Amino acid sequence: MRDELKLSAWLYFPPGAGPWPVLFEQRYADIRGEGTRKAAARLAAAGYVVAMVNYRGTSPSEGP
Repeated sequence: MRDELKLSAWLYFPPGAGPWPVLFEQRYADIRGEGTRKAAARLAAAGYVVAMVNYRGTSPSEGP
């Protein structure tokens, strides 16, 4: 970010060679939860790159 804060993010990639479609989700809820990780892994296994980012100031992301 411009103010040099770091955002928490997880990326899940499908197996094999791309290109792949990307699903992007930005959320307040913790992206490290078991259910969230399992859902992202299922989507990746189905052929999608899954990019999940927490808003600034939520979960492990920095900022107010």
